[in-house]
Amino acid sequence: NSASSRGGARPTMAGNSLPSSLGGLMSKVKVARSGLLTSGEGLFAAAPVECGETVLRDHPLANLDAEPFEREDPVILAAAHARLAAAGGWWEHLSTSGVESLLGTEAGQALWRGPPQDSRKAAFVSCVDDTWPDGSIEERARRVEVMMVFSYNAYISEGRGRFQIVYPIISKANHACKPNALVVAPEDGPGEIVSDKALAEGEEVMVSYLSNSDLLRPPLQRQSLLRDGWSFECCCPRCTSTADDIRRFRCPRPGCTGNCIALAGRDTLETTCCDHCGCQPSQEELGTWADQESEIEALVNSLPESLYSAWAKCEDFWKAHPLHGLAGRWKRCLAIRTALDVKDADSDEERTELEAELEQHTAAVDECVRAVLAGPKNSGTRDPVHTSG
Repeated sequence: NSASSRGGARPTMAGNSLPSSLGGLMSKVKVARSGLLTSGEGLFAAAPVECGETVLRDHPLANLDAEPFEREDPVILAAAHARLAAAGGWWEHLSTSGVESLLGTEAGQALWRGPPQDSRKAAFVSCVDDTWPDGSIEERARRVEVMMVFSYNAYISEGRGRFQIVYPIISKANHACKPNALVVAPEDGPGEIVSDKALAEGEEVMVSYLSNSDLLRPPLQRQSLLRDGWSFECCCPRCTSTADDIRRFRCPRPGCTGNCIALAGRDTLETTCCDHCGCQPSQEELGTWADQESEIEALVNSLPESLYSAWAKCEDFWKAHPLHGLAGRWKRCLAIRTALDVKDADSDEERTELEAELEQHTAAVDECVRAVLAGPKNSGTRDPVHTSG
């Protein structure tokens, strides 16, 4: 797949197109060729859209009732399908009408099935052959095709993540690591796309295929997740920027709340000057930041096993650099753990305390995500640039 500089897309199946009439309950978008891929389509604002406005409400084509699983799984849909397929029971959780909607309708046929030589398809074929050896060739092929459609096009339902849901129109939205809209996928009823910023008429509606936690990863890690999970190279502005916007270090100047942002693709830590006061971090400060970052990254990558051993150092790093992506991922891990503790609380008093703690962790994650997706205050281009090497 060959993506342009804007993001990534799931192309329309060759020889197929979406229905000329959008079948959603409510739509302020139109389907048109995206330009992200040579054969791809996307969703575009049919008229000016305000921030927070619902631009599309869409009936599901099919949903898969599966056991809840962790929503932060790096390759979330592929991994979920692998587990379901290995259990041999996923097909029974999908209704006959859902299968027909995916394979026997124009909207279902328009959805992306992956590239011809996709290794995932080979794994699904092997799994189906092992699980249903007595099935006909046609039936086994249908099962593989359904698995591919879900793998590339499904959204996980809100809450416990009980369902994977495929939509005829929502599933056509393309990806950006700095999305301008978000998908709301309830367990029951239609899904929605809600704008996260004002959109001009004709502007493409972009959503994130990654979780907020994964949006706080460096460009190379995000690109790897998207390549493994959706088979495209993301070249969105965040992935091609000269600044690595998740590596934000609090300005060393006392009282300043600005940040020095690391430059991408450097062997040693180099940053912009503070985006608030223009302060230039010293070589010693850069060296300290680099050492701290390396240590915290190793701890965060080993979570949740290292939760208690990492606690003090990760908390100190969060206090020092609250808008750094590693700090956000640490707080996300604490939020997940605290949410489980809330369920197991022994008393109302303990539950109240844990709920307050959960709210604090969640607010810290949200603050980090907002800062990253809003971009640096002055685009991170102020000179001079300092280096730790």
